[in-house]
Amino acid sequence: MERGDSNVPTSTSIQSEVQILTVGSPAWRNLGVIPYRFIWPTWKVMVNGRLHWLSTPNKFSTASLLISFDLETEQFQEVSKPDCCGLDRCFQHLMVLRGCLLAGSYQDNEQLENWFMKEYGMEESWVKEFNVRYNYLPQTLNQEEIRSFNNSKLHFPKSFVLVLCILKSGEILLEYKSRALVLYDPRHGTFKDFTFPEMPNWFKIITHVGSLNWLDSTPSY
Repeated sequence: MERGDSNVPTSTSIQSEVQILTVGSPAWRNLGVIPYRFIWPTWKVMVNGRLHWLSTPNKFSTASLLISFDLETEQFQEVSKPDCCGLDRCFQHLMVLRGCLLAGSYQDNEQLENWFMKEYGMEESWVKEFNVRYNYLPQTLNQEEIRSFNNSKLHFPKSFVLVLCILKSGEILLEYKSRALVLYDPRHGTFKDFTFPEMPNWFKIITHVGSLNWLDSTPSY
């Protein structure tokens, strides 16, 4: 992170508290209580020098707020959502693709809508880039896993499938509940299982962009 800061929001049934730790500092700084309830699991992504989370205004709401935290000013701010996504629309996960903020929303018709903010901070720049149908089940799963997936898809759709990245070919790499990888071709609407030798049964995929920059201005050897 730009300032070497990390934040850990902690949620209770009543309030959320934020603390900051600067690398090299011996102690955490408490920023106090904030008026947001973090959605679990909490998706955190970094775009434009800001960390982003999904939040709800209260424990009775099914709507989601998009919250950002500026690492420079240490201020929270609500990020605008697309016009079509009113208070009744709930985003379930956040990603960074092509350097842009992506917000995904699961629909009742078994489609995952994916919205890009083409220009950060500009509400009118939100564009629905593609939909992914999540009724496909990877062929690499055994019968017990398929039953588990069908149950998850029915009762916990927001944790069923995630968009990981877009390949140069235009295919979209999907993760199915940490058990399988699938390539989706949005041009033809086709799915293809993605495997590699000694692929583990359970995994956690973390996408990143490589960099040769040092964390400190003066590297030490």
